[in-house]
Amino acid sequence: MLDSAYKGKTSGSKIQDIFFLTVILILLGLLFVSGATEYISFITGLLVGMILIQLYFHSFSQPLTPEKSPEPPISAIKMMSYAIEANPGRAWKELLIMTILFIWAIYTLLTQGFGL
Repeated sequence: MLDSAYKGKTSGSKIQDIFFLTVILILLGLLFVSGATEYISFITGLLVGMILIQLYFHSFSQPLTPEKSPEPPISAIKMMSYAIEANPGRAWKELLIMTILFIWAIYTLLTQGFGL
């Protein structure tokens, strides 16, 4: 499936990347306009998120075998995509933390945000 997504390109998700960046900017704008930003919580969440995703990508630093490597042209993101597909379980610790934080966030949003 990755081969069909890249089709000789170095990026297979440019449209999604632009879409998600736009969504992030809209959400950040709404957060700051609403005044609901507590700077310590925001900075902590930002740093935790950035470091967690960096650790996630570092889990896939082992070289791929030639049969699992992508065809040229090769970019860093294309190589990372193939490494994640070849060994998705390598980042189990980071995925577990992300899952726990996501479940907690949804629970908190439903109970404190919507009063359910």
